Amino acid sequence: MCLGIPSRIVSIERNALGMAIGKVEAGGILRQVCMDYVPDAETGDFVMVQMGFAVSRVTEREASDVMTALDRIVDLSPLELEGAEGFDSPVPRYQPEGSERESA
Repeated sequence: MCLGIPSRIVSIERNALGMAIGKVEAGGILRQVCMDYVPDAETGDFVMVQMGFAVSRVTEREASDVMTALDRIVDLSPLELEGAEGFDSPVPRYQPEGSERESA
């Protein structure tokens, strides 16, 4: 599954190959993405970014709603996720390799 992240366009420039490359910001993080799938997007607009590509324009309200939902998911505990749609069991905690306790 690929997760789209709403991002605000800071700038758009053309690279040496003529591709539109945008600098976008999401959650205080700046990154470069290909803007060729949203040719009508402009600086200040919000776009959904998936795997380095801006794939659609969204309103500021839609972007805010998605970011709020993502923040809420991050704040959920495994027990809160248990039984939620798509989560039939608790989320396993990450354990670095070699940190498992052996049974006696």
